[in-house]
Amino acid sequence: MTLTGDERLCRDIAEFPWAVVSGIGPAPVTVCSDASWSTSRSASRVGEKCFGWVTDTGDAGSGRLPHCPSSRAEYQGIVKALTAVVRRHPGRPVVLLCDSRPALALLRRQGTGREDLDRRLIDGSIRTRWVKGHSGVALNDAADRLCLGTRRILEWSDGADPESRLAELRATVTGELAARLLAGDDAAGVTLTPGTDAEQALAG
Repeated sequence: MTLTGDERLCRDIAEFPWAVVSGIGPAPVTVCSDASWSTSRSASRVGEKCFGWVTDTGDAGSGRLPHCPSSRAEYQGIVKALTAVVRRHPGRPVVLLCDSRPALALLRRQGTGREDLDRRLIDGSIRTRWVKGHSGVALNDAADRLCLGTRRILEWSDGADPESRLAELRATVTGELAARLLAGDDAAGVTLTPGTDAEQALAG
């Protein structure tokens, strides 16, 4: 059965914790994570895998992942993103967007060393949503650009400290993301209200 936009909205609202939709609890943070890898023999580090994540509150993170299968790389990027967001926004529910169904399946399995995330997944304070990649979802586009840019910077760093370039990349990606969300340019329906922390991050 195909749901209309209004029906999908009602379904999504029904799935949120009651305190949030009633206005009693804090608003959720929406985060999107992605991963990028290369097997190019022309790269200085063959098979480099990197992750990148962004939120609708102006946060972002990226870095290198250990060598592992592609779905595992996506999953590890998700865990890093959720761990960082929960730490930065304690008490706020989280909505995770991801374009990898295998990675989301791995997340739904309880894992060693991530008991806090498992508890939040069970009690509903972390919700997951699959989105189609490269389909106009602003957060997914930004996460994709961030992980790809991070991988390219790390692959071609030639031993130099890449942190300043990575910081510049994150600032550029989050600034452009905030502009898109403020303009309402997002296929997932995520928008920003003037005066929010993400809008202030754009202004700063």
